[in-house]
Amino acid sequence: MKKSVKRIYVRKKDRFDYKSKEVKKEIENLLKIKLEKLNIYNRYDLEISDENLDKAINNVLSERNLDYVYAKDEAKKLEDSFESSLAVEYLPGQFDQRRKGVIDTLDLILDEKTDCKTATVYEFSKLNENDLKKIENYLVNPVDSHKIDLKEMPESLDTKREKNLENEIYDGFIDYSDEEISKFLKAHDLAMDENDLKMVRDYFKKENRDPNETEIKILDTYWSDHCRHTTFNTNLEIDIKAKTILDEAIKNSFEKYLKMRDELDIKKPMNLMSFGTILSKYMRSKNDFDDLEVSSEINACSVYVKVRVEKDGKENLEDYLLMFKNETHNHPTEIEPFGGASTCLGGAIRDPLSGRSYVYQAMRITGAGNILEDVDKTMEGKLAQRKISKLAAKGYSSYGNQIGLATGFVKEIFHEGYKAKRMECGAVIAAAPKENVKRLTPKKDDIVLLIGGRTGRDGIGGATGSSKSHKLTSIITESAQVQKGNAPEERKLQRLFRRFEVSKLIKKCNDFGAGGVSVAIGELYDGIDIDLSKVKLKYEGLKPSEIAISESQERMAVLIDKNDREEFEKYCREENVETALVGIVTDTNRMRMFYEDKKIADISYDFINTNGANRNAKVHFVSEEVPKYLTEKSDDPKYFYEKIKDLNVISQRNLIEIFDSTIGQNTVLQPLGGKKQVNPSQAMVAKIPVNEGKSKTVSIMSYGFDPYLSEKSQYLGGYYAVIESIAKLVSVGSDLEKIRLSFQEFYEKMDNEKSWSKPLKSLLGAFEVTNFFKMPPIGGKDSMSGSFEDLNVPPTLISFATTTEDIENIKSNDLKGKGKIGLVRAKYNSDMTLDFEHYKNLLGKLIKAMRDGKIISTIALDNKGILSNIYEQALGNSNFTLNFDNLYTPMFGSFVVEYVKDLDFVEKIGEFSDDLIVNGEKLDGEKLEKSYLNELNQVFAPKEEIPYEKIDQNDMEVSLKSKKPVDKVKVSILAVTGTNCEWDTKKAFEKYGAEVEINLFRNLDKKAIEESIENLSTSIRNSQIFAIPGGFSMADEPDGSGKFLANIIRNKKIKDAIEYMLDENDGLIIGICNGFQTLIKTGLLPYGKIKEIEEDDPSLTYNTNDRHISTIVDTKVLNNQSPWTSGLDLEETYKIPISHGEGRFIVNEEKYKDLLENGQIFSVYEINPNGSDYNIEGILSKDGKILGRMGHVERLDADLYKNIYDKKEQKIFENAINYFKK
Repeated sequence: MKKSVKRIYVRKKDRFDYKSKEVKKEIENLLKIKLEKLNIYNRYDLEISDENLDKAINNVLSERNLDYVYAKDEAKKLEDSFESSLAVEYLPGQFDQRRKGVIDTLDLILDEKTDCKTATVYEFSKLNENDLKKIENYLVNPVDSHKIDLKEMPESLDTKREKNLENEIYDGFIDYSDEEISKFLKAHDLAMDENDLKMVRDYFKKENRDPNETEIKILDTYWSDHCRHTTFNTNLEIDIKAKTILDEAIKNSFEKYLKMRDELDIKKPMNLMSFGTILSKYMRSKNDFDDLEVSSEINACSVYVKVRVEKDGKENLEDYLLMFKNETHNHPTEIEPFGGASTCLGGAIRDPLSGRSYVYQAMRITGAGNILEDVDKTMEGKLAQRKISKLAAKGYSSYGNQIGLATGFVKEIFHEGYKAKRMECGAVIAAAPKENVKRLTPKKDDIVLLIGGRTGRDGIGGATGSSKSHKLTSIITESAQVQKGNAPEERKLQRLFRRFEVSKLIKKCNDFGAGGVSVAIGELYDGIDIDLSKVKLKYEGLKPSEIAISESQERMAVLIDKNDREEFEKYCREENVETALVGIVTDTNRMRMFYEDKKIADISYDFINTNGANRNAKVHFVSEEVPKYLTEKSDDPKYFYEKIKDLNVISQRNLIEIFDSTIGQNTVLQPLGGKKQVNPSQAMVAKIPVNEGKSKTVSIMSYGFDPYLSEKSQYLGGYYAVIESIAKLVSVGSDLEKIRLSFQEFYEKMDNEKSWSKPLKSLLGAFEVTNFFKMPPIGGKDSMSGSFEDLNVPPTLISFATTTEDIENIKSNDLKGKGKIGLVRAKYNSDMTLDFEHYKNLLGKLIKAMRDGKIISTIALDNKGILSNIYEQALGNSNFTLNFDNLYTPMFGSFVVEYVKDLDFVEKIGEFSDDLIVNGEKLDGEKLEKSYLNELNQVFAPKEEIPYEKIDQNDMEVSLKSKKPVDKVKVSILAVTGTNCEWDTKKAFEKYGAEVEINLFRNLDKKAIEESIENLSTSIRNSQIFAIPGGFSMADEPDGSGKFLANIIRNKKIKDAIEYMLDENDGLIIGICNGFQTLIKTGLLPYGKIKEIEEDDPSLTYNTNDRHISTIVDTKVLNNQSPWTSGLDLEETYKIPISHGEGRFIVNEEKYKDLLENGQIFSVYEINPNGSDYNIEGILSKDGKILGRMGHVERLDADLYKNIYDKKEQKIFENAINYFKK
């Protein structure tokens, strides 16, 4: 079959085209350009035969009932009709998820090899050049995309690239003078400094040869601040002269640190790193830190924990490793928000994942300037704050939602200093059975496998780029540094490493973060040979130096015994993971890189491990006064009308709901709870996932930080960051046992003596608290380049606190309206530090009262002030009366409690009431609620709130007992690349006694596809129930969910197997979320059979607010007369988690009448969040045997979502099992 390039344009039909409407509104509101028309097209240049074009268009590129399509000549006519337009595509070398989705799906259904290029085309009404340029500047980020010629058409997509062995040798380098070294440094834009480069010169002089570009880049990467924390390891000369009462406290903390150094007999010079790590060393020296996992393999903070596990009615304690890690991607997110934020989370996940643990919950703390300001106020060389914020949220959530990671806490912190550089910070928590994790010493001839994603130019220079301060030109010159995330690929690695038989083979593992091959493989052992020619590439043409330092994502370096290779690669193939043997352990004590038989680099580890030249700095101590910020008081209730609009006070509900919070069936506290789900949790809590049985132990993570305190006093900023993080743990039910910390530091460039004073004082403040409570920081991440021109980020030390607790002790922060409102007041010294002994005693009393049930809600007070803290936790549950003289000043360390029995340490300050009354003043609750909930609507679109209008449908009359009963019900689950709910679905069926098989569809090559079809077909035929769980099959590309899955279902063997199961086994089918989309797109719903989709068929499409929605919705059941729905209460409100971007059910009037006639509407939203026609949430086939719904009922369990009221189980899985019982 002869192939040629065909051009196809696809756009959503007007009724479903919310993307174009949203972008049109942005341009008109932000750029003040009036548009009569804006249409957005997905354009595909597809190299394919004429015979297969229609198949590609109808099954992959478009959907008849949702899209307009213009192909070949029609595409040309369309282009000719544009009055004004803008065509945009990714820069060469950038990962294009849409292209991958197209090619993977075509590989599934076609025998020919195809290729594709994608672009986004904007059609406008007639615009002048000036306006068009403004729009281009707003829509196109030059870091990852560029404008292209609309009508230029490639003759072929086969861009053959030759191997590129270019590896320049810097002739004469070893003889350079110091002046020439300085010039070389600037010419090559290196992150190292002149002293480092002089060391390199002297080293290669001893080697008697000049270095090449790969060797220079390897050393520049290894010694970068990002990889080796050079700023934090700089030797410091410190002299603190106290001038104020607060200086005395600082000096006192410093002297405690010096005393600890003496006790440990530390002779090395002081540096910032030592202030963070010394307590851990001290406690270990006193044998007071037995839960810390000590290993040469540093993947994440790792502690030993006991997990209560219930199996078969009996409870046992099991040994687990709990790992946690925080990560920033400030620089990448600043210049390319979506990619930077998505890979921030991807990188955070990979650290504990490389430690063989399963990452199950994430927290996101970010820093931004004013996102409500006009776009035209954006500084030159910067993206608009609202654009960074919006795209970063989409990037981070997209990655987490796709990989199947519950985001349990989201907070954006607003401070104008973050215009210097955005803060994009993620923290994750993970666990693994202790016995699964082996930490073994490598030996000669062990091998290194590179597994997972392929290598491209994306991310080259990321480690060194993030170590530099941001300049005006950065957005143009540093484009290659931004990595592109591919979450479904990383999900494969999660599945692989969760298998015990895999993890027990791994001696050591390192993820491909900063520095790529050179660091990930190089760090595994001091003596390794690496063959760069064996590294699998996304495309040919990469130089050896590019392969060596590319930071392409979703890759792991795994060190195993050479005799285990065959077994390990077999498991990788089973999990659809590519492997390549790229390294061998040697006894040379050198890192040697080869490309085939050509040596590319050869450096001694003794030299690499010097970490470059010693850096020395003198600290000019900057005196601090006690800030008025903590001491000034106001009792004026009317000021609350202004305070409630503060960006740091208003509700972030619309932002929070973008992130999936319920996946994994582990979430104990929703990010938002209470009757209206508007009360923010102060910590994230999840059950520690176990492979078998039911976990009764939870992990808790919280954060503490206030930029406004920290800019005024770094010492108190660090001090109260730790106090706040501890207090928030206590507020949800933790005691003080074994709380462990990790710090995130983000400061301006350390380019003068005074600047060093800032992180020093922050760390001393944190040290003072951690030392008293013996709660050591055991990890952290520093980013010391928060400068742009003359602007600096606020001094930032975030304390992340983590612990474990029994699930029974967890309480939610929301005020229930059942007790009295009281203050648990910390005692403050004159320097505004805490009276520690009093405070520890107070915390003990508080914890006991919470455990005894005398206190039913607790709020740790933060920088919003007491009135805002009470308001946000009472809203929707009850109004209140408050009498207090300090409404707005932060009271860190103190608590507001709802108590039901008087206590001697609780001071009554209010009660619940019909009206909102503060200090005798009745406040307008409706006005306050509107301000609080809606202020961010212009940036983060709210979900719909359409009330249900009663539907009357006919009864369904079908058998509720199978004609083919069995002793053991077998369930076949289909999982593909991008599926993320398979384990939750498996657990839901197993709970009621089913035997469940997950069939992972593999598509690495044609053989894998054929094997997968055969295995799936057999599994379906042998089952009573076929389940298609939720997720993002092929990342929901190209432009729409479920296409890859639908094409599997249409395969003749699978189609025949499904028909056999339905007819011969009297089988049932369920599809949830992505599965529902699949059933709709194959005709199984509503028709009960696989068919070609027609223009007037029902479908599921994008939510009307054009964003992901994750929340818990109220639903009503309309059918309780099918095998799935038998006996459900038609009067009950069922609370069901949803998490989708394409959940809007659409149906025309005629098909809707058919649904009513047959009683096929299963469930409706009481308040419709996504714009679904008639509020429909789920439907059934005519015979009631096939159920599709958007709600994730598989994520429900009795001890989850403690801050969601009035939950009731919906027993559809139990019904399905009972259907087959004899």
